[in-house]
Amino acid sequence: NILGLLSFALAEQNIQIRHAAMAPLYTRAEGAVPLLYGESDPEGEFSDFAEAIAFYSYDAGAEYLQDPAPSDSANLATLGKELDTRAIYRPTTADTSGAAYFDEPADGFLVVYLSASPRRCGAGDAACDIDGQAAADYFTKTGENGLAWLELGGGASLPANKVFHAAIVTAEGVDYDTFYQKCASQPKFPITKLDVMQSSEEHAYYGPFVDSVKKAGGRGEVVDLCEAMSGRAESTTISLGVKIRSMF
Repeated sequence: NILGLLSFALAEQNIQIRHAAMAPLYTRAEGAVPLLYGESDPEGEFSDFAEAIAFYSYDAGAEYLQDPAPSDSANLATLGKELDTRAIYRPTTADTSGAAYFDEPADGFLVVYLSASPRRCGAGDAACDIDGQAAADYFTKTGENGLAWLELGGGASLPANKVFHAAIVTAEGVDYDTFYQKCASQPKFPITKLDVMQSSEEHAYYGPFVDSVKKAGGRGEVVDLCEAMSGRAESTTISLGVKIRSMF
C-alpha cells in the first residue's frame, strides 16, 4: 500500500517511473543479493509487489532467502555495483538467462528502504561500514562516471544529488513502550500490526545516515513507518513525493 501511494504521489509530481524493483534488506539467496520482483517484467512470476512480498514472507518463499546480510547497508552496496547486469530472480523456474532489468540512467534514481525491524547496527558503528568507510561516505563517493557504488546500463551512473534515499522505517532510539504509544496514537493506525513491528531502540542508522548523505551533497528523507501506515498515509507520501521532485 505504501509503495502504491508513493507511486501515485510521484505521478502527481509528473515523475514517471521507468523501472521499479524489490530486493531484500536483511537476507540473501546463496550469498547473492537478488532482485525479487520487477514491475512490467514480461517473464515475471508475480503480478505486483504485494504478491511478491507475500511469497517471500512465508515458509515456501522464505526458504530462498536463508543467508543473512551483515548490516542495513550491505545489500544495497553489493547490489548497486551489479545493476548493470542483474536480472530478476526466478525462484520457481531457476531461470538464469534473463537480461539485466535496469538499463541506462535517466534523470534520477530513488532508493526506498522499508523496515519494521530493529536496525542491525548504528550509522557510526564499524559493523555498518562498507569497505572501511562509513555508509554515507560510501554512498556519496564519486567515481569516473558518477557515484562509485551505482552501476546501471552501459556502466553509467549518476551524481550524488540525483539519487534520493527514502527511509520509511520504525522509530530509532526509543523504547518499545514509547514506540507503541506513538504509533497507536496515529489516526486509523492498524494497531494489530504492532505485534510484528519493533522500534530500533539500540541502533540509530537511517536518521544519521540520511543526515550525513545530505551534508555530502546527496538527497534523502526519513519517514515514520507508523505514520505511513495510518490515516495520514496519503499526505505523508505526497509530502515525500514533493521532496523527491526537488531532486530534479
